Amino acid sequence: MSINQNKGKYAFFLGNNPNLSKAEIKSVLELFSVEYEEIYSTSSVFLIDVLNEIKVNTLQDRLGGTIKIAKIIHSVSKPSIESEIFKLAEEKCGDEKFRFGFSLYDISRNNDFKKIGLNIKRQLKDNGAKVRFITSKDTKLSSVIVKKEKLIDSGLDVVIINDNDNYYLGYSITVQDFSGYSDRDYGRPSRDDKSGMLPPKLAKMMINLSGTSLDKIILDPFCGSGTIIQEALLLGFNNIKGSDISDRAVRDTENNISWLETKLDLDISNVEIKKQDVKSLTKSFNDNSIDSIITEPYLGPPHRTTKNVTSELSNLYLDSFKEFHKVLKENGIVIFILPIIDNKESNILEDIENLGFKRISSSDTERGSLIYSRETQRVKREIFKFEKI
Repeated sequence: MSINQNKGKYAFFLGNNPNLSKAEIKSVLELFSVEYEEIYSTSSVFLIDVLNEIKVNTLQDRLGGTIKIAKIIHSVSKPSIESEIFKLAEEKCGDEKFRFGFSLYDISRNNDFKKIGLNIKRQLKDNGAKVRFITSKDTKLSSVIVKKEKLIDSGLDVVIINDNDNYYLGYSITVQDFSGYSDRDYGRPSRDDKSGMLPPKLAKMMINLSGTSLDKIILDPFCGSGTIIQEALLLGFNNIKGSDISDRAVRDTENNISWLETKLDLDISNVEIKKQDVKSLTKSFNDNSIDSIITEPYLGPPHRTTKNVTSELSNLYLDSFKEFHKVLKENGIVIFILPIIDNKESNILEDIENLGFKRISSSDTERGSLIYSRETQRVKREIFKFEKI
C-alpha cells in the first residue's frame, strides 16, 4: 500500500475515548499541514474530506487513539448498497483466495448485511473466484481480525457508515499496530505498577496533543518507567529529556530505553535521563531551554481522595508548575494530567494560570480538558494543555 494518498474522503475509527481521539487527530492533521473539511462525526467515526495530499500510513503510525483508517469511495442509498459493494469486491478480488468482511458503524443490527455478504460471496464464486466471507460477533471487524486475515494486503474490510438515509462506503487501508503497543507495555523489562502505569497509547496521544514538531526539545519530569520517553523516541524526536526523583524510576527508564534500542535498532543518543526532584528542575535544566513538557505526575493513592491527599497533590502540582515556568521557553507547552477527584473546593486550575500559564481548550467542556478512562483503571485522568505566557 502506498503511503501517499490522493485527496478525498477518509474515515478515522476511534478508540475507547473518542473525544480524546478526535482532538489528537485534529492536532496531528494541523501539524502535518493537512487541509480538510469535517463531514461526519460520532463516538466511533471521524470522517473528513482531505483537500490536499495525505500520508495515511504515517498518520496511522503517528496516532495513538485511532484503530483503523478507511478510504471512503461512495455515498449510497440502501437499495443500491449491495450492487456497489459487489463492484468493490469484484475489483479487489484476485486469482488467490479472496477474503472479505464488513465493518458496520452506527448500525445496530447486521442481519441484513450478513445476507448481503453471503449473496456477494455466492456471486463471486459463480464468477470462478475462491472466496471466504469473514464475520464477527461484533458489527465491525477488529484490527486483530483485519490483520490476521490479511484484509488490508490481499482482501477487503468493507466499511459501511450509516448517516440517516445514506451510507458511506469504503474500505480499510491501515490498522493500528496492536501487538507493538502490547509489547511496549507488557513486554519491556521494567514495569512499576505504582508509578509506571501510563499506557503507551495515551503517552503517544499526549505527545500529539502538544503539537510539538520533531526538532523541538521535550521533557518528562515524572518519567516513571519511561513510557512518554519511549513513545517520543519511536515518533522520531531529536532531543528528549526525562527526570524523576526516584532512583528506581530513573533505572527503569534507562532499562526500557536500552531494551527498545536493542529490539528496534534505535539510536538513543538523543535521550537524556536524570535523577531530579521536580521541585528543583533548574538544577538539571537551564532556564528557557525546553519547548514542551509532557507528563503524568503522581496521581495519589488509589481509592483515597481525602482533603489531605488533595492538598498534598495540589501543592506538588503547583510547585511543579513554578519550575515548569522557569525551564520552558516563551510560549512553551505543557500537557499535564490531573486525577479526577470530586473536590469542589480545589482551585488548582486558577492557581496554575496565576503562575504564568494560559489554559488552551482541547474540548467543548467548561474546563477545556479531555478525559481518559478504561474499565480496569483505578483513577480517571483529566488531560490539560497549558501555554507559558
